Amino acid sequence: MADGASPGVVPDLTDPCERYKFLNDAYLRSISGGQEELVRYRSNEVERELRFSKIDNSRLLVEMRQAERECQIKNGIEPTRRRMAIQAGSRRY
Repeated sequence: MADGASPGVVPDLTDPCERYKFLNDAYLRSISGGQEELVRYRSNEVERELRFSKIDNSRLLVEMRQAERECQIKNGIEPTRRRMAIQAGSRRY
Protein backbone atom coordinates (compact mmCIF):
# COMPACT_ATOMS: atom_id res chain seq x y z
CA MET A 1 0.00 0.00 0.00
CA ALA A 2 1.05 3.57 -0.55
CA ASP A 3 1.33 4.47 3.14
CA GLY A 4 3.61 1.55 3.98
CA ALA A 5 0.95 -0.73 5.48
CA SER A 6 1.08 -4.42 4.74
CA PRO A 7 -1.18 -5.67 1.95
CA GLY A 8 -4.22 -7.43 3.35
CA VAL A 9 -4.23 -5.34 6.57
CA VAL A 10 -7.41 -3.30 6.79
CA PRO A 11 -7.08 0.04 8.63
CA ASP A 12 -9.68 1.49 11.01
CA LEU A 13 -12.48 2.23 8.53
CA THR A 14 -14.45 4.28 11.08
CA ASP A 15 -11.80 7.02 10.72
CA PRO A 16 -12.61 8.89 7.49
CA CYS A 17 -8.95 9.81 6.83
CA GLU A 18 -7.79 6.20 7.11
CA ARG A 19 -10.75 5.10 4.97
CA TYR A 20 -9.82 7.70 2.33
CA LYS A 21 -6.19 6.49 2.18
CA PHE A 22 -7.33 2.87 1.91
CA LEU A 23 -9.92 3.59 -0.82
CA ASN A 24 -7.54 5.86 -2.73
CA ASP A 25 -4.90 3.13 -2.80
CA ALA A 26 -7.48 0.57 -3.96
CA TYR A 27 -8.70 2.95 -6.68
CA LEU A 28 -5.18 3.64 -7.96
CA ARG A 29 -4.38 -0.09 -8.05
CA SER A 30 -7.66 -0.73 -9.86
CA ILE A 31 -7.13 1.82 -12.64
CA SER A 32 -3.52 0.73 -13.09
CA GLY A 33 -4.53 -2.91 -13.54
CA GLY A 34 -3.34 -4.11 -10.14
CA GLN A 35 -6.68 -5.68 -9.32
CA GLU A 36 -6.85 -7.92 -12.37
CA GLU A 37 -7.64 -11.58 -11.96
CA LEU A 38 -6.14 -14.14 -14.29
CA VAL A 39 -7.86 -17.45 -14.98
CA ARG A 40 -6.15 -20.07 -17.12
CA TYR A 41 -7.88 -23.17 -18.35
CA ARG A 42 -7.22 -25.94 -20.79
CA SER A 43 -9.84 -27.36 -23.13
CA ASN A 44 -9.25 -29.84 -25.96
CA GLU A 45 -5.48 -29.37 -25.59
CA VAL A 46 -5.83 -25.59 -26.05
CA GLU A 47 -4.75 -23.40 -23.17
CA ARG A 48 -6.65 -20.15 -22.74
CA GLU A 49 -6.51 -17.33 -20.26
CA LEU A 50 -9.08 -14.80 -19.15
CA ARG A 51 -8.40 -11.51 -17.34
CA PHE A 52 -11.07 -9.56 -15.49
CA SER A 53 -11.54 -7.10 -12.66
CA LYS A 54 -14.22 -7.34 -9.99
CA ILE A 55 -14.21 -3.69 -8.92
CA ASP A 56 -16.89 -1.14 -9.81
CA ASN A 57 -14.63 1.90 -10.26
CA SER A 58 -17.45 4.46 -10.30
CA ARG A 59 -18.80 3.24 -6.95
CA LEU A 60 -15.29 3.12 -5.50
CA LEU A 61 -14.70 6.71 -6.64
CA VAL A 62 -17.96 7.86 -4.99
CA GLU A 63 -16.99 6.21 -1.68
CA MET A 64 -13.46 7.63 -1.90
CA ARG A 65 -14.71 11.18 -2.45
CA GLN A 66 -17.20 10.85 0.43
CA ALA A 67 -14.41 9.71 2.76
CA GLU A 68 -12.21 12.58 1.53
CA ARG A 69 -14.99 15.06 2.29
CA GLU A 70 -15.55 13.63 5.78
CA CYS A 71 -11.78 13.76 6.44
CA GLN A 72 -11.60 17.40 5.39
CA ILE A 73 -14.51 18.25 7.71
CA LYS A 74 -12.87 16.33 10.56
CA ASN A 75 -9.64 18.31 10.09
CA GLY A 76 -11.43 21.67 9.90
CA ILE A 77 -10.86 22.16 6.18
CA GLU A 78 -13.64 23.38 3.94
CA PRO A 79 -14.64 20.44 1.68
CA THR A 80 -13.70 20.55 -1.99
CA ARG A 81 -16.64 21.32 -4.25
CA ARG A 82 -16.90 18.93 -7.17
CA ARG A 83 -20.12 19.98 -8.88
CA MET A 84 -20.17 22.39 -11.77
CA ALA A 85 -23.19 24.35 -12.92
CA ILE A 86 -24.05 25.44 -16.42
CA GLN A 87 -25.64 28.84 -16.70
CA ALA A 88 -28.43 29.50 -19.12
CA GLY A 89 -28.67 32.75 -20.99
CA SER A 90 -26.50 34.86 -23.20
CA ARG A 91 -23.29 36.71 -22.58
CA ARG A 92 -23.11 40.44 -22.92
CA TYR A 93 -19.99 41.86 -24.53
